[in-house]
Amino acid sequence: MDLAFDGSVPRALNGSRVQSVDLTPKPLATAVCRKAGRDITAEEWHTYIPDLPLRHLC
Repeated sequence: MDLAFDGSVPRALNGSRVQSVDLTPKPLATAVCRKAGRDITAEEWHTYIPDLPLRHLC
């Protein structure tokens, strides 16, 4: 696997398949919500982002 990074979009090449992930906040939240199929729970928020007040992402 080869990796490339251009600004906020890393790309991974695996054989002939290229995958990229936009790491800017709004598109990243949209992608995470789509994959998870739900919003972050209060427990998850406080576990992973304890220094910020709870915000709904989805």
